[in-house]
Amino acid sequence: CECQPACIQLLQRGLFGCSPYRPGVAVDVKQLDFLSILHTNIAPNLSAWCVSLQEHLNSFGSCSTQRWRLDRINHIILVL
Repeated sequence: CECQPACIQLLQRGLFGCSPYRPGVAVDVKQLDFLSILHTNIAPNLSAWCVSLQEHLNSFGSCSTQRWRLDRINHIILVL
């Protein structure tokens, strides 16, 4: 059997292990991309989160319906 280390197997499945040996927790690489975008746009308000989420969804070719939903959610949060 030609086994590969757990960290390599996780990366092949789109996950990033939280330790190089025997990772007990793994995070989706797409979530790490989102966090990277979020920290690029970070500000002490809600609009940074909304802009980051919008960019993250756009990277997947999100449709206008998703944009409308985000705008609506943002409006509801601002009203609250």
